[in-house]
Amino acid sequence: MRRLLHLSVLLAMAAAASEKSGDPAASDRGNSDNMQERLRRAKAAEKRLAEAMMSEDIPTVKSILEERVLNIDVARVKSDFLLHHAAAYRKLEILKELLKAGANPNLKDVHHRTPLSYAARDGYHDVAVALIDANANVNGTGSASPLFLAAMHGHAHVVKLLLSRGADHSQRASDGSTPLILAARDGHTPVVRLLLDKDKSLIDEKDVHGFTALVYACQDGQTEVAEELIERVMGVRARSSQTPQQSSREFRRCDEIQGADVNSKSVSGWTALHKASQHGHEDIVELLLEASVLVASIHYHHHHH
Repeated sequence: MRRLLHLSVLLAMAAAASEKSGDPAASDRGNSDNMQERLRRAKAAEKRLAEAMMSEDIPTVKSILEERVLNIDVARVKSDFLLHHAAAYRKLEILKELLKAGANPNLKDVHHRTPLSYAARDGYHDVAVALIDANANVNGTGSASPLFLAAMHGHAHVVKLLLSRGADHSQRASDGSTPLILAARDGHTPVVRLLLDKDKSLIDEKDVHGFTALVYACQDGQTEVAEELIERVMGVRARSSQTPQQSSREFRRCDEIQGADVNSKSVSGWTALHKASQHGHEDIVELLLEASVLVASIHYHHHHH
Protein backbone atom coordinates (compact mmCIF):
# COMPACT_ATOMS: atom_id res chain seq x y z
CA MET A 1 0.00 0.00 0.00
CA ARG A 2 2.81 2.38 0.95
CA ARG A 3 4.54 1.61 -2.34
CA LEU A 4 1.38 2.47 -4.30
CA LEU A 5 0.97 5.67 -2.32
CA HIS A 6 4.58 6.58 -2.99
CA LEU A 7 4.12 5.96 -6.71
CA SER A 8 1.05 8.15 -6.86
CA VAL A 9 2.92 10.94 -5.08
CA LEU A 10 5.80 10.65 -7.53
CA LEU A 11 3.42 10.82 -10.46
CA ALA A 12 1.73 13.87 -9.00
CA MET A 13 5.10 15.52 -8.41
CA ALA A 14 6.20 14.69 -11.95
CA ALA A 15 3.03 16.18 -13.35
CA ALA A 16 3.54 19.32 -11.28
CA ALA A 17 7.16 19.57 -12.37
CA SER A 18 6.14 19.08 -15.95
CA GLU A 19 3.72 21.98 -15.73
CA LYS A 20 6.38 24.22 -14.18
CA SER A 21 9.26 23.26 -16.45
CA GLY A 22 7.21 22.96 -19.64
CA ASP A 23 7.57 19.29 -20.54
CA PRO A 24 8.39 19.18 -24.30
CA ALA A 25 5.99 16.34 -25.05
CA ALA A 26 3.14 18.05 -23.25
CA SER A 27 4.01 21.34 -24.92
CA ASP A 28 4.05 19.71 -28.37
CA ARG A 29 0.66 18.19 -27.73
CA GLY A 30 -0.67 21.57 -26.68
CA ASN A 31 0.77 23.30 -29.73
CA SER A 32 -0.64 20.62 -31.99
CA ASP A 33 -4.07 21.00 -30.44
CA ASN A 34 -3.89 24.79 -30.82
CA MET A 35 -2.77 24.48 -34.44
CA GLN A 36 -5.58 22.11 -35.27
CA GLU A 37 -8.07 24.45 -33.64
CA ARG A 38 -6.74 27.42 -35.59
CA LEU A 39 -6.92 25.43 -38.82
CA ARG A 40 -10.46 24.36 -38.04
CA ARG A 41 -11.51 27.95 -37.40
CA ALA A 42 -9.76 29.17 -40.55
CA LYS A 43 -11.45 26.50 -42.68
CA ALA A 44 -14.84 27.37 -41.23
CA ALA A 45 -14.22 31.08 -41.82
CA GLU A 46 -13.08 30.41 -45.40
CA LYS A 47 -16.28 28.48 -46.11
CA ARG A 48 -18.47 31.20 -44.60
CA LEU A 49 -16.58 33.90 -46.47
CA ALA A 50 -16.91 32.06 -49.78
CA GLU A 51 -20.66 31.75 -49.26
CA ALA A 52 -20.94 35.42 -48.32
CA MET A 53 -18.94 36.49 -51.37
CA MET A 54 -21.01 34.31 -53.70
CA SER A 55 -24.23 35.85 -52.38
CA GLU A 56 -22.60 39.32 -52.15
CA ASP A 57 -23.47 39.59 -48.46
CA ILE A 58 -21.14 42.50 -47.74
CA PRO A 59 -21.87 42.87 -43.97
CA THR A 60 -20.99 39.21 -43.42
CA VAL A 61 -17.87 39.56 -45.55
CA LYS A 62 -16.74 42.52 -43.42
CA SER A 63 -17.50 40.65 -40.20
CA ILE A 64 -15.48 37.59 -41.21
CA LEU A 65 -12.54 39.68 -42.39
CA GLU A 66 -12.54 41.51 -39.05
CA GLU A 67 -12.11 38.16 -37.26
CA ARG A 68 -8.66 37.85 -38.87
CA VAL A 69 -8.60 34.07 -38.56
CA LEU A 70 -7.64 33.29 -42.16
CA ASN A 71 -4.97 34.28 -44.65
CA ILE A 72 -6.87 36.23 -47.30
CA ASP A 73 -4.12 35.68 -49.88
CA VAL A 74 -4.42 31.90 -49.50
CA ALA A 75 -8.17 31.45 -49.00
CA ARG A 76 -10.29 30.73 -52.06
CA VAL A 77 -13.77 30.91 -53.49
CA LYS A 78 -14.02 27.59 -55.29
CA SER A 79 -10.72 27.54 -57.22
CA ASP A 80 -10.18 31.32 -57.28
CA PHE A 81 -8.21 33.48 -54.90
CA LEU A 82 -10.55 35.89 -53.11
CA LEU A 83 -9.36 39.07 -54.82
CA HIS A 84 -9.23 37.39 -58.24
CA HIS A 85 -12.83 36.23 -57.78
CA ALA A 86 -14.01 39.69 -56.75
CA ALA A 87 -12.26 41.27 -59.76
CA ALA A 88 -13.42 38.68 -62.30
CA TYR A 89 -17.06 38.91 -61.19
CA ARG A 90 -17.06 42.69 -60.70
CA LYS A 91 -17.85 42.57 -56.98
CA LEU A 92 -16.45 46.03 -56.41
CA GLU A 93 -17.51 46.60 -52.80
CA ILE A 94 -16.21 43.20 -51.72
CA LEU A 95 -12.98 43.85 -53.59
CA LYS A 96 -12.56 47.12 -51.69
CA GLU A 97 -13.15 45.34 -48.36
CA LEU A 98 -10.53 42.72 -49.25
CA LEU A 99 -8.02 45.42 -50.16
CA LYS A 100 -8.80 47.26 -46.93
CA ALA A 101 -8.13 44.03 -45.03
CA GLY A 102 -4.69 43.76 -46.63
CA ALA A 103 -5.22 41.54 -49.68
CA ASN A 104 -2.26 41.62 -52.08
CA PRO A 105 -3.36 43.33 -55.35
CA ASN A 106 -0.38 41.81 -57.19
CA LEU A 107 -0.99 38.18 -56.25
CA LYS A 108 -0.72 35.90 -59.31
CA ASP A 109 -2.75 32.77 -59.96
CA VAL A 110 -1.66 29.63 -61.83
CA HIS A 111 -2.13 31.49 -65.13
CA HIS A 112 0.27 34.25 -63.98
CA ARG A 113 -2.63 36.69 -63.91
CA THR A 114 -3.29 39.29 -61.26
CA PRO A 115 -6.74 40.60 -60.25
CA LEU A 116 -6.10 43.58 -62.55
CA SER A 117 -5.57 41.17 -65.45
CA TYR A 118 -9.13 39.89 -65.03
CA ALA A 119 -10.61 43.37 -64.64
CA ALA A 120 -8.82 44.42 -67.84
CA ARG A 121 -9.88 41.29 -69.72
CA ASP A 122 -13.55 41.88 -68.94
CA GLY A 123 -13.50 45.67 -69.32
CA TYR A 124 -14.30 46.50 -65.68
CA HIS A 125 -13.00 50.06 -65.54
CA ASP A 126 -14.21 50.72 -61.98
CA VAL A 127 -12.56 47.56 -60.65
CA ALA A 128 -9.35 48.40 -62.50
CA VAL A 129 -9.29 51.89 -60.95
CA ALA A 130 -9.77 50.46 -57.44
CA LEU A 131 -6.92 47.99 -57.92
CA ILE A 132 -4.53 50.54 -59.44
CA ASP A 133 -5.31 52.96 -56.62
CA ALA A 134 -4.31 50.14 -54.24
CA ASN A 135 -0.90 49.94 -55.98
CA ALA A 136 -1.65 47.12 -58.40
CA ASN A 137 1.10 46.76 -60.99
CA VAL A 138 -0.23 47.97 -64.36
CA ASN A 139 2.25 45.74 -66.17
CA GLY A 140 2.48 41.98 -66.17
CA THR A 141 4.04 39.03 -67.90
CA GLY A 142 3.44 38.90 -71.66
CA SER A 143 -0.07 37.92 -72.71
CA ALA A 144 -1.16 37.75 -69.05
CA SER A 145 -0.58 41.48 -68.62
CA PRO A 146 -3.57 43.80 -68.19
CA LEU A 147 -2.78 45.84 -71.32
CA PHE A 148 -2.55 42.73 -73.51
CA LEU A 149 -5.89 41.43 -72.25
CA ALA A 150 -7.68 44.78 -72.54
CA ALA A 151 -6.33 45.30 -76.07
CA MET A 152 -7.16 41.76 -77.16
CA HIS A 153 -10.77 42.12 -76.02
CA GLY A 154 -11.24 45.63 -77.35
CA HIS A 155 -11.80 47.49 -74.08
CA ALA A 156 -10.60 50.92 -75.21
CA HIS A 157 -11.64 52.67 -71.97
CA VAL A 158 -9.48 50.28 -69.92
CA VAL A 159 -6.60 50.55 -72.40
CA LYS A 160 -6.76 54.34 -72.03
CA LEU A 161 -6.72 54.01 -68.23
CA LEU A 162 -3.75 51.64 -68.24
CA LEU A 163 -1.75 53.84 -70.62
CA SER A 164 -2.48 56.89 -68.48
CA ARG A 165 -1.23 55.02 -65.40
CA GLY A 166 2.06 54.04 -67.00
CA ALA A 167 1.46 50.67 -68.68
CA ASP A 168 4.26 49.64 -71.03
CA HIS A 169 2.74 49.87 -74.52
CA SER A 170 5.75 48.16 -76.13
CA GLN A 171 5.62 44.97 -74.06
CA ARG A 172 5.70 41.64 -75.89
CA ALA A 173 4.39 38.11 -75.45
CA SER A 174 6.59 35.04 -75.91
CA ASP A 175 5.67 34.90 -79.61
CA GLY A 176 6.68 38.52 -80.10
CA SER A 177 3.14 39.82 -80.42
CA THR A 178 2.27 43.24 -79.02
CA PRO A 179 -0.97 44.80 -77.75
CA LEU A 180 -1.26 46.59 -81.11
CA ILE A 181 -0.93 43.34 -83.07
CA LEU A 182 -3.64 41.68 -80.98
CA ALA A 183 -6.00 44.65 -81.29
CA ALA A 184 -5.45 44.84 -85.06
CA ARG A 185 -5.95 41.11 -85.56
CA ASP A 186 -9.29 41.18 -83.75
CA GLY A 187 -10.55 44.39 -85.37
CA HIS A 188 -10.51 46.77 -82.40
CA THR A 189 -9.99 50.09 -84.19
CA PRO A 190 -10.41 52.40 -81.15
CA VAL A 191 -7.70 50.45 -79.31
CA VAL A 192 -5.43 50.60 -82.37
CA ARG A 193 -5.85 54.39 -82.46
CA LEU A 194 -5.08 54.77 -78.75
CA LEU A 195 -1.90 52.73 -79.01
CA LEU A 196 -0.65 54.52 -82.13
CA ASP A 197 -1.48 57.90 -80.63
CA LYS A 198 0.74 56.87 -77.73
CA ASP A 199 3.60 55.70 -79.96
CA LYS A 200 3.36 55.72 -83.75
CA SER A 201 6.50 53.57 -84.08
CA LEU A 202 4.50 50.56 -82.82
CA ILE A 203 3.16 50.14 -86.34
CA ASP A 204 6.54 48.76 -87.46
CA GLU A 205 6.83 46.16 -84.68
CA LYS A 206 6.88 42.51 -85.81
CA ASP A 207 6.26 39.21 -84.06
CA VAL A 208 8.51 36.15 -84.35
CA HIS A 209 7.04 35.40 -87.79
CA GLY A 210 7.91 38.87 -89.04
CA PHE A 211 4.24 39.90 -89.23
CA THR A 212 3.16 43.44 -88.38
CA ALA A 213 -0.22 44.61 -87.14
CA LEU A 214 -1.13 45.50 -90.74
CA VAL A 215 -0.40 41.99 -91.98
CA TYR A 216 -2.72 40.49 -89.36
CA ALA A 217 -5.49 42.99 -90.08
CA CYS A 218 -5.27 42.21 -93.79
CA GLN A 219 -5.11 38.46 -93.23
CA ASP A 220 -8.17 38.44 -90.97
CA GLY A 221 -10.26 40.81 -93.06
CA GLN A 222 -10.32 43.70 -90.59
CA THR A 223 -11.01 46.40 -93.17
CA GLU A 224 -11.49 49.35 -90.81
CA VAL A 225 -8.28 48.55 -88.95
CA ALA A 226 -6.40 47.99 -92.20
CA GLU A 227 -7.54 51.38 -93.47
CA GLU A 228 -6.48 53.04 -90.22
CA LEU A 229 -3.05 51.40 -90.35
CA ILE A 230 -2.53 52.23 -94.03
CA GLU A 231 -3.45 55.83 -93.30
CA ARG A 232 -0.88 55.88 -90.50
CA VAL A 233 1.77 54.30 -92.71
CA MET A 234 1.11 56.67 -95.60
CA GLY A 235 0.29 59.72 -93.57
CA VAL A 236 -2.81 60.22 -95.72
CA ARG A 237 -6.16 58.51 -96.12
CA ALA A 238 -5.98 55.90 -98.85
CA ARG A 239 -9.70 56.03 -99.56
CA SER A 240 -12.96 57.41 -98.17
CA SER A 241 -14.23 56.28 -94.76
CA GLN A 242 -17.33 54.72 -96.30
CA THR A 243 -17.67 50.95 -96.29
CA PRO A 244 -15.89 49.68 -99.42
CA GLN A 245 -18.18 48.15 -102.05
CA GLN A 246 -17.33 44.70 -103.30
CA SER A 247 -15.56 44.93 -106.63
CA SER A 248 -17.46 43.45 -109.58
CA ARG A 249 -14.33 42.65 -111.50
CA GLU A 250 -12.74 39.26 -111.23
CA PHE A 251 -10.56 39.01 -108.13
CA ARG A 252 -6.86 39.09 -108.96
CA ARG A 253 -4.56 36.49 -107.48
CA CYS A 254 -1.62 37.72 -105.45
CA ASP A 255 0.91 36.36 -107.96
CA GLU A 256 -0.67 38.57 -110.65
CA ILE A 257 -0.28 41.75 -108.61
CA GLN A 258 2.87 43.77 -109.09
CA GLY A 259 4.53 46.35 -106.88
CA ALA A 260 2.06 46.53 -104.00
CA ASP A 261 4.51 46.16 -101.11
CA VAL A 262 3.26 48.89 -98.74
CA ASN A 263 4.88 47.21 -95.76
CA SER A 264 7.92 45.09 -95.13
CA LYS A 265 8.04 41.35 -95.71
CA SER A 266 7.74 38.66 -93.08
CA VAL A 267 10.38 36.03 -92.37
CA SER A 268 8.79 33.87 -95.08
CA GLY A 269 8.44 36.74 -97.53
CA TRP A 270 4.74 37.45 -96.97
CA THR A 271 3.34 40.98 -97.26
CA ALA A 272 0.01 42.43 -96.21
CA LEU A 273 -1.13 42.23 -99.84
CA HIS A 274 -0.24 38.54 -100.07
CA LYS A 275 -2.30 37.77 -96.97
CA ALA A 276 -5.31 39.83 -98.03
CA SER A 277 -5.28 38.20 -101.46
CA GLN A 278 -4.75 34.70 -100.08
CA HIS A 279 -7.80 35.01 -97.81
CA GLY A 280 -10.04 36.66 -100.40
CA HIS A 281 -10.43 40.10 -98.84
CA GLU A 282 -11.00 42.12 -102.03
CA ASP A 283 -11.79 45.41 -100.30
CA ILE A 284 -8.48 45.31 -98.44
CA VAL A 285 -6.61 44.39 -101.62
CA GLU A 286 -8.07 47.54 -103.19
CA LEU A 287 -6.89 49.59 -100.23
CA LEU A 288 -3.38 48.20 -100.52
CA LEU A 289 -3.25 48.68 -104.29
CA GLU A 290 -4.36 52.30 -103.99
CA ALA A 291 -1.70 52.84 -101.35
CA SER A 292 0.94 51.21 -103.55
CA VAL A 293 0.02 53.51 -106.45
CA LEU A 294 0.49 56.48 -104.15
CA VAL A 295 3.85 55.12 -103.00
CA ALA A 296 4.95 54.70 -106.62
CA SER A 297 3.83 58.24 -107.41
CA ILE A 298 5.72 59.64 -104.43
CA HIS A 299 8.86 57.75 -105.45
CA TYR A 300 8.54 58.96 -109.04
CA HIS A 301 8.21 62.61 -108.07
CA HIS A 302 11.01 62.25 -105.55
CA HIS A 303 13.43 60.94 -108.18
CA HIS A 304 12.38 63.30 -110.99
CA HIS A 305 12.30 66.61 -109.16
